[in-house]
Amino acid sequence: MDPKRPELRATLTKRSTGEVCHLILEYLNGDEEVRLSQLMAGIETPIGTGTAREAIEAADRLVRKLVKEQHFTWTSEDSPFFEPLPHIRALAKKLGFEVVYDAEPGKLGHTSAGTLNNFVLLDDWRGLKAKKKGRFLYALLRDTIIANPTLPENEAKATVDLNNIEAVEQLMARIKAIGKTRVLALGYRAGVHETTGASEAANVLTSIGN
Repeated sequence: MDPKRPELRATLTKRSTGEVCHLILEYLNGDEEVRLSQLMAGIETPIGTGTAREAIEAADRLVRKLVKEQHFTWTSEDSPFFEPLPHIRALAKKLGFEVVYDAEPGKLGHTSAGTLNNFVLLDDWRGLKAKKKGRFLYALLRDTIIANPTLPENEAKATVDLNNIEAVEQLMARIKAIGKTRVLALGYRAGVHETTGASEAANVLTSIGN
């Protein structure tokens, strides 16, 4: 871990409400001064500042409290929870990322300036364009963003009988028509190719499939 970069200590979710809580450590002066903050729905709440050990212990205590008292569930790094773009943009920026990158030209969609690029500043990125009135939800996985197609918000909670093969196939076909899963690399303004995001995005995309 690079002590100059903020660290995502834990992510917790409450699936009944869709709430997601990210706990972040910021190294202000090496291990001597570390700030713990909470990020929910893109809104930051400072928790406190102390040594690295104190901040880590405080984060772990907060995790236990959220699990026990508010029924949150700890989320594995390899099983991220998908959120609207503004929430994930805020998280990525809090962790120090500035740029999003896609190996496929023109796939990032339009920026606020109306241009098409492989590299887009997170502040300018409007997200991927969904088809068939669908939308994309996003998750942060280490130094990549996973974009996942999903149904419109007013239909997202609709349930399908998993024993009804025809209904399940129709649902999957509709989601596929909205768009395909994309894995986008995150980087820093000075030399995105120097980060591991671009190569990791290719590896994760291969595992997910096109």
